Amino acid sequence: MSFTVYNAKGGRPSHEMAITIDRSGRIYLNRKLQEELDCVDKPIKLLIAYEADTGRIGLARPEDVEVEDYSPLSFGGERSYASARGFVTRFNIDNRETVRYVFDEVTPEGWMAFRREDE
Repeated sequence: MSFTVYNAKGGRPSHEMAITIDRSGRIYLNRKLQEELDCVDKPIKLLIAYEADTGRIGLARPEDVEVEDYSPLSFGGERSYASARGFVTRFNIDNRETVRYVFDEVTPEGWMAFRREDE
């Protein structure tokens, strides 16, 4: 019998782009999303937005959407997360438990929209 070595750096397999918000208010980009954004092991700056009607979260590169005077979140390269406590508080997002949002669509305005997985 032979062992198959697990590569922890590869992460968990995922077939869909997703973001996760943990109890500390950090927002994580999953590997599939990092690949789409070409930011695997690289830092990236993304704007974040909230759609109150649907509860969706939007992410966009600053150059992909037309907004002015907003600061993007900085996602670290190796861990692929950013602190979003202010965002979570501002929009009353319930993160008493870790919450996963899955990719829904790219809006006509250029936002990548994510819907809550359990809704």
